[in-house]
Amino acid sequence: MSMFEKIQYDKEIPLKIRILDIEVYPWRYHSDLTIVFVMEGEICLKLSFSHYTLVKGDVHIVHSGDVYGFEKLSSSNKVMLIHVDLTAFKEYFPRIDMELFTTKIAADPSKYREQKLLKRKLLDMATGYSKKQMVTSGMLFRETMDVLGLLHEHFQSFVLNQERRELMYKRSYDEMQTERISAIVSYIYEHYDSKLSLTDIAGYVNLDKYYVSHLFQKYVGENFRRFVSMVRVELSEVRILETDDSISQIAADVGFSNSKYFADNFKMWFGYTPNEYRNNFRCMTIMEHDTDVDEYDVDMFEECAKSYVGNDNGKIESTAMSSDCENDDLLSSHRNTYDLKDGFKETDKIIENLCTLGQVLEIEIMPANSDFKYKLKLDTASIESIRIMSKE
Repeated sequence: MSMFEKIQYDKEIPLKIRILDIEVYPWRYHSDLTIVFVMEGEICLKLSFSHYTLVKGDVHIVHSGDVYGFEKLSSSNKVMLIHVDLTAFKEYFPRIDMELFTTKIAADPSKYREQKLLKRKLLDMATGYSKKQMVTSGMLFRETMDVLGLLHEHFQSFVLNQERRELMYKRSYDEMQTERISAIVSYIYEHYDSKLSLTDIAGYVNLDKYYVSHLFQKYVGENFRRFVSMVRVELSEVRILETDDSISQIAADVGFSNSKYFADNFKMWFGYTPNEYRNNFRCMTIMEHDTDVDEYDVDMFEECAKSYVGNDNGKIESTAMSSDCENDDLLSSHRNTYDLKDGFKETDKIIENLCTLGQVLEIEIMPANSDFKYKLKLDTASIESIRIMSKE
């Protein structure tokens, strides 16, 4: 028995797109990159040791080898899954199967253009997927290249938040350092089951090991050793769930020197000991649970994409105002941007407008001089009133 899901691709293009209404979607993994795009409704994405609530307009990345599954949170949903066979793109993006991406950056105005472009390209891909001429002409391959290029250039992330057990986006303006950290992280994922040391890593990137340690702490937010331990327990999840191998054997195979150290690190990230996790969650996998989804016919993809564009007012985002949208009227588009840094005198008007738009209110707050963001999502039907008050 296995949790592995083999994606079947058309011979002409290493891309498979599905649009689903999900009822039950048990845990699984595959060797492909999967882009999750919520077009309607609300779902919970289980992804390795993290859980994310995704609403309409949210995009999330499932990496090769990640254990993932969905739980429906609304009466209905429409979720686009875009599977990409990475082996076909290794020539152009040599580390694409080892790079880490996050699209949880709604509170970063500097990335709004790229995020909007990514969504538009995903919708265009869905439309093109239903048209045979785009497949035979190679246009879909080029569009997939564009999407992978966007992810590589604008959505790489290495910053770990252990408390929330998720990747966080942190912009770096130093492309050279970003590439160095990307190379180091890719190397760790590729050689996680071997003995890894800072000296080895420093030699790989041709830098001093103390400088590498500094870079790692700065750009990842964890020291080198703890990050390696996280990668090892993350990649042990499949063995724990789909086999009866002893915990001590799994610990050794993923690179830990002893099983107690492995168990302690596993519990730190997954919240359970390895045995508890196996006993409690094997039943959540495709080995013991059937998938229950309604799948849209490929001929409906263009209509689904048009429907999303025509009704994209379900997600409200509040961010600091970027320079290219300072003259936007508050209600001129479905995305409304408000800058409260000059005071609270316009608050009543802002809240009135927020509460009359869409079914979900999403507010992300970026404190001054901080890399951390705080997010609040509410069903607007449950909101009686909102007040924002300054405190003396």
